[in-house]
Amino acid sequence: MRCFLLLSLIVAHAVCMPDSMCFMPSPGGPSARLVIGTNITETSRGCKVACGNGNGSMRCSKPAAEIFSKQATGCPARSNDLPVLNSDPDPCVSGFYLADVKYGQSPICPRNAQNYILRGVDEFGTRLTLDNDIYNKLTLNATRNLWQFSYPSREFFRYFVAISCAISSGSCGCSSLPLVRPNLAGGVEAQTGVNGACANPSYILTIFSTKYPPGSNKDSFQANVAMAMTITCEAGIWILRHLDNSNGWQIANATCAP
Repeated sequence: MRCFLLLSLIVAHAVCMPDSMCFMPSPGGPSARLVIGTNITETSRGCKVACGNGNGSMRCSKPAAEIFSKQATGCPARSNDLPVLNSDPDPCVSGFYLADVKYGQSPICPRNAQNYILRGVDEFGTRLTLDNDIYNKLTLNATRNLWQFSYPSREFFRYFVAISCAISSGSCGCSSLPLVRPNLAGGVEAQTGVNGACANPSYILTIFSTKYPPGSNKDSFQANVAMAMTITCEAGIWILRHLDNSNGWQIANATCAP
């Protein structure tokens, strides 16, 4: 999405956007304002964040070159609606399933053969993928007027303008899955895309989750458990899950070792 910063009194570039601010459709054509800069953003939210300070207006090339003006008060309450997610095509998912989202409950999405992930547009306008761990929770943070994704045991929080259960399309790859650091004695790479997380059925699997703060303890799974798990790339992140789909986690590292 291409966004244009339009001159209206004073304009300042921004890297964040006050929680109380919103952008509402503004009358008038684009030609009535001077374009002072352009920016390419992933989503319309990113376009708004780029124009978050000062007294400027914003025009987005999608949809239909609309004009939006800042509104500091009286902004509507957040609604988690599909138009926000679908305003631009998301190649990483084959579909959003908002009706399956459970607010204030764990897990957020059903754990079934659909292999749901969470996919949304965060407060900065970036599309993010998160796991469907059975201990995740999604609530509306009324103070910030944003959806709060939380994994309480590790004090992991992310804030979204819209988020939904989704299914990976398989079109967005993952970077290589590195070994845990420091590496374990005799440690080798875990295998991905197949049943059994370790090629050697006697090896223990050790992982570190991307939801863990630095310095946290790693998790280990005994050989018989690791053989009943699989590691797959889902919309840009690595997911380790039980083959019976009882739970799954996003991971940053994995090592198989004696």
